[in-house]
Amino acid sequence: MTGFGAVSGDDRRQQILLGNTVNRLMLAVPTPQHSAGLAAVAQRKLWLAKPNDMVITPRSIEPEFYDYVASVMERNPKSINVFSPNCAEVIPLAEALLENDYGDRFGLYAHENGAVLNAYALDSTTWRLANEFNLELLGYTSLPPLMLIEQISSLNLKSKFREVALNLNLRTPPGMVCAGAGEVLRAVLELGRQYSGLIIKLDRSSNGYGSLILRHDAADLERLLQVHLQNHKHQGDIYVVEAFLSFNSSPSVELLVNDQGVSPLYICDQRFHGDSFSGVVSPPCFLTQETTRELVDAGLRFGDYLWKIGYRGVFDLDAGLTRDGELFMTEANVRRTAGTCLYELVRDLTTRDRTSSPIWIYDSQSLCTPAGVNEVLEALVSSGLAYSASRGQGALLPAFTLPTDGKFRYLLIADDWNEAQFLESRLGELFGFSVSGSQMFVGSLT
Repeated sequence: MTGFGAVSGDDRRQQILLGNTVNRLMLAVPTPQHSAGLAAVAQRKLWLAKPNDMVITPRSIEPEFYDYVASVMERNPKSINVFSPNCAEVIPLAEALLENDYGDRFGLYAHENGAVLNAYALDSTTWRLANEFNLELLGYTSLPPLMLIEQISSLNLKSKFREVALNLNLRTPPGMVCAGAGEVLRAVLELGRQYSGLIIKLDRSSNGYGSLILRHDAADLERLLQVHLQNHKHQGDIYVVEAFLSFNSSPSVELLVNDQGVSPLYICDQRFHGDSFSGVVSPPCFLTQETTRELVDAGLRFGDYLWKIGYRGVFDLDAGLTRDGELFMTEANVRRTAGTCLYELVRDLTTRDRTSSPIWIYDSQSLCTPAGVNEVLEALVSSGLAYSASRGQGALLPAFTLPTDGKFRYLLIADDWNEAQFLESRLGELFGFSVSGSQMFVGSLT
C-alpha cells in the first residue's frame, strides 16, 4: 500500500470531469445545509484536468483559482474547457444540465474528442445524461444497465451496506434497521439497555449529516427523537440505530474496481470536526500491520462483490478501530470520494523522482476572513509554506471556498511525519487556527 495506482489508466483518453458532488447517492433530498459545501468543493476537479479536457462544476470557478491551478500543474490555462451552469446548490449537477438543455455543448465536445464522462457519483440522473447524449462512462466498455445503477444507489444506503457486510462476514457495529418512528424508539430502548451510547443515522446520508447521538442518560429521550425525526422526515422513514462505539481512529481504504479485478489505491485515517467529516491523513500513522491487512482484506471482499455485480470505478470502505483493537466496518461509499481527487493530485505531483510515497494531510478549518485567493497564496509563499515542485512538499489549496462556506481547505504534502506535523503547525499559526481541533472522531459516526 505504499505505491500509487492509476484510477484512469495509463492510456488516458480525454475526459469530461463532472463535479456532481451534489447528487442522489449521498442524500435522498439535497438540502441547502448539506449541499453548500459539497457544491463549493466541486472546483477541485480542475486539478485533475489534462489539456483539452472539459471540467463541469455547479458554480463558476474564480479566475484567480483557475490560474493558480494551471501554474502549479504547469499547464496553459486556456487548454482546459471549463463550463458551469451556475445552478442552485440543491440541484444535482446532472439534473441541471438536462433541464437546461446544455447537452449539445458537452455532447459535441465528447464526440469530437472521443472523451469519456468521469463523474464524481454515478446516480440515475447522471446515467440518464450519459444515455441521452451517448456518452461513454469511465471504466465501462458500454453503458451499464439501469438495474446496475439502481444497485449502486442501494449500496450507498446504510441498511443495504449492513446487509451486504453481514453476507460477506464483515464486522459492523451492533444495530438495527428501522422503519418509522415507532421502530426507532423500540430499537433505542432495546439497544440502550446494552450500550451507553447510540447513534441514529439516516438511511441515505454522507459526512455525518442527519445523525443523532444519544447517551443512555439523555433527558426526555422520546421528545429528542421525535424532534429529530420530524426535522428529517423529508429524507424518508428508514433509519439505522447502532451502538455508538468508542473508536480510537476511523481508518478507511479506497479501492479501484475494473475489468481486471479489485486493487487497493490508498488507506487513510479520517478526521472529524465535532460530528462532521473534515479530512484525511494518509498513510495512517498508528495502524498496525495486522489491522491494515484486516482493513484491506475487507475492502477486497467488498470490492469482489462489486466486481461480480458489474460495478466499475472507485469506492471506499470506512471503519472504526476500538481501543481493544477491534475493527468495525461502518459504511461503503460506492462512488468517488473527497480523498479520490486528492490522492490522484498527490500522485500526479510526486511520483517523479521519489523513491517512497509521501505523507499527505487534507483538512478544512472555519475562518473569519475576507481574504481572497491571491492574498492567501501570497501568505503561503511569503511564509515559505507554499508547495514547491523542486522540494516535492508544502501546502496547496485543493479548493478555495472561503467566500462561500467560510472554510479554509488545505492539502499538505511532506516526506515524513515530522515534516507533515511541522507544516500543519506552521499553517495553523499563519492563519489562526488550532491544529488540535482536527481530531479523529471517537465514535461510530460514519
